[in-house]
Amino acid sequence: RWTQQSNDFKSLIERLVGDVALSCAFISYCGPFNSEFRHQLLYQSFYTKCKQLNIPVTENINVVKFLVDDTTIADWQLEGLPADDHSVQNAIMITTSGKFPLMIDPQGQALSWMRRRTEKDNKVCQMVDKTFTMMLMEQMDNGKPLIVENVPQDMDPVLDPVLEKQINRSGRVNIIKVDGQDMTYNEAFQLYMTTKLPNPSFTPELFAKCLIIDFTVTLQGLEQQLLSQVISREKAELNEESAKLSEDINNNEKRRKNLEDRLLKTLSESQGNLIDDVTLIQTLQETKDASAEIKEKLTSATETKKRIAGACEEYRPVATRGAVLYFLVVEMSLVSNMYQTSLPQFLGIFDSSIQKSERHQVTAKRINSIIEFLGGAVQIDKAKPFAWLKDKAWANVLAIADSAPKTFKQLPELLARNEAAWRQYIDAESIETMAVPDLNEKLDPFDRLLLVRALREDRTMLAATMYVAATLGREFAEPQQLDLQECIDETNGTTPIIFLLSQGSDPTTVIEASAKKLKKKVLPISMGQGQEDPAMNIVLTSWNNVGDWALLQNCHLGLPFLTQLEERIRVQLQGAPGEKKLDIHDEARLWVTAEPHNSFPIGLLQMSIKLTNEPPQGIKAGIIRSYSWLSQDYLDMFRRPEWKPMLFTQCFLHSLVVERRKFGPIGFCVPYEFNQGDWTASVQFLINHMTTIGEQAKNPVNRDTVCYMVSDIQYGGRITDNVDRALFKAVTEFCYDPRLTNPERFKDPKALEGKYAEPFTCFYPKYGIPLFEEIVKHREYLRDTYPDVDTPEVFRMHSNADITFRTRQAQEVLSTILDIQPRGASSGGGATREDKVLAMAEGFLKQLPDKWQVDRKLYLSDRQPLSIFACQEIDRLSVTIRIIRQTCIDLKLAVAGTIILTPALQDALNFLYDARVP
Repeated sequence: RWTQQSNDFKSLIERLVGDVALSCAFISYCGPFNSEFRHQLLYQSFYTKCKQLNIPVTENINVVKFLVDDTTIADWQLEGLPADDHSVQNAIMITTSGKFPLMIDPQGQALSWMRRRTEKDNKVCQMVDKTFTMMLMEQMDNGKPLIVENVPQDMDPVLDPVLEKQINRSGRVNIIKVDGQDMTYNEAFQLYMTTKLPNPSFTPELFAKCLIIDFTVTLQGLEQQLLSQVISREKAELNEESAKLSEDINNNEKRRKNLEDRLLKTLSESQGNLIDDVTLIQTLQETKDASAEIKEKLTSATETKKRIAGACEEYRPVATRGAVLYFLVVEMSLVSNMYQTSLPQFLGIFDSSIQKSERHQVTAKRINSIIEFLGGAVQIDKAKPFAWLKDKAWANVLAIADSAPKTFKQLPELLARNEAAWRQYIDAESIETMAVPDLNEKLDPFDRLLLVRALREDRTMLAATMYVAATLGREFAEPQQLDLQECIDETNGTTPIIFLLSQGSDPTTVIEASAKKLKKKVLPISMGQGQEDPAMNIVLTSWNNVGDWALLQNCHLGLPFLTQLEERIRVQLQGAPGEKKLDIHDEARLWVTAEPHNSFPIGLLQMSIKLTNEPPQGIKAGIIRSYSWLSQDYLDMFRRPEWKPMLFTQCFLHSLVVERRKFGPIGFCVPYEFNQGDWTASVQFLINHMTTIGEQAKNPVNRDTVCYMVSDIQYGGRITDNVDRALFKAVTEFCYDPRLTNPERFKDPKALEGKYAEPFTCFYPKYGIPLFEEIVKHREYLRDTYPDVDTPEVFRMHSNADITFRTRQAQEVLSTILDIQPRGASSGGGATREDKVLAMAEGFLKQLPDKWQVDRKLYLSDRQPLSIFACQEIDRLSVTIRIIRQTCIDLKLAVAGTIILTPALQDALNFLYDARVP
């Protein structure tokens, strides 16, 4: 074995220069990139360059094996480092680089590893802490590690002297000046920085000062982590045995290496004849015997570990599903900054799913049970066949024929051959439910969704809903009612519950109703300037009292306080030197309401539960939601025949006006935020009015009063436009029909004349009025009879209004999907994203005129209105051409690396690749 190692060592020495150069380049330059880009840089750039310069280098060098041994990696993993190659590479960079590392760590894995690795001597702080400078001075003086977490994108320059190591020698002491103070610098000092920002835009200067490392969790690493978690729950004995084996293997490897090192040291120090050195002979024999013993143990342990791994592999589908689900959830942060999810939070939910899912003796059924509980610019090169077909629709037809040839390759020809059938299909009101000409039997649900998207963009979301219902289940396509009780049961006083505010949503009433039901006291405060101390007092009071609830409202107006709140919760969860943990009551809760904001603290978002109280889409869903706020007691309040229809009418009216906002300016001139408070006030007025007139039929309902109070007072307080006020009054008078409010007047058939010729039993066909005694039957009637998709006629609007709304809705959703799609490097050998965009930019530059100017004296000197208008348009067009030209030129330079790829240029690159206007 040693002879073989000696020969290998000679070959290694020959390639050492190139291998070291590659390794240094890898450590210095590859930190900010993901695994794919690191592989591309190492083997396509660095390795190729060494070959071009005739530098001896190992072919397909494994940087990890070259820089670190297996025992060190095993030690790191025992300290909590994820087992995937990307994380091991990161650990090598951290431990070998001369720069202080700044780790991009949105999931907190790097922070967790560094805490455990340096737990004896470390101190953890944030740059916003008041004691930050003091901790920095203390750790630098003692030569101990300092961990700085939650580093912001714009880092405070106070750390610049430390990052640049601006050290001056004063006698035997190293001095460094930080924030105007001279501090002692110990060479053993280590600084570790982490940020939870998933994609920060750090300055080039910061990249030069420290080592930026991408520590984002990988699919492979998370899958292994989740598999271990599943096994610990399902096969705990296997997990324990595997962990013990890993530790034994690592210890035996260390022992063998120590023996070999000791032997080599003895050989190097031995003098004279080796055979006469009794100590050396004894050491050699001990090493030989121990090596044989260790080899036997390692072989046995390795076989046992393979057997355990094989037994664990049958749970691999659960881990794979969990890892994929996590990355899907994390991608939601690209839709809105408020949708942040931490890895510990997800692991908690994953563990809860394992425990709560149905148990089975058969492993395959058990795995399925867990998985179920966890619960996926166009160039037109053919002439358009018919004038009635829109250009965009024909371009889409050609696009899906090219991108999905298995199903739609013949679509352009089929459409051209069968005009009558396809025109009837495309013009149909509900194209998503119609049979597709020529292709109906060949299409699966996703193919139907693609076809509807191509031909009728306005029906895309309806087709998408049908696709989700067909593939995932109907429950995923129906609006879910907010269950606050379930949320309350799953949280505690240190898990903030954040309500994301949106137009027409106010969760205060819901929170107060839940508190009243549970006999809890709500301590509310509205955030703003000067409210930080009272807000913190309320939080501490709720923690200390008998399970009170703290309600912090409009927290987007007090973002600095949220950073303090995050730190206070972190101290409470993890502890801190000099801080005493409070005994928090189990029933205490912390509620936060805020509008989405890009500066919202990510750490607080990741440790919280996010909720939204947006009104559901559709009249049916809106009424069902209103009925979730009612109970049987409301129906039984009065026996008068007018009561139940009027109560239902108010629910219908509220859902109608809330849903009408979706039409934009056609629905209301101003988008009013009608919410549950308006509905509650109106219902309370109806109760008061019915109480006033009593149960006697001789006292009729005053319809004019009801209509005035509802339209002009309860809802009208929000309405500012006179036209909207008149519209709302007309809608209210239509809903509160005299045949509902005063049925006694229409008992005589002679009274049913003119527009009142028929009894009033529905607001519109399929929108009936339930008159059952039990509220459960009301809800069943709504679910069974009301349509899921509302026709615009129920709003008294033309069908074109629905087309406009649904087209805009589909465009917004599709635009969001494009924004969050992966933008990795091309690995298929074809043109990359950058190559395609550069080709487009070259094409634009060729089409743009070099110098576009108009002789105004010759053509536009008459000062006529049209000439003045033409001048203004020419000026605007000149600016547009100049911006397009400059953007294309800058894109070429940025891709080539000549200038910095700014966020604006990055957006332009993404938009051009997605065939959208930047």
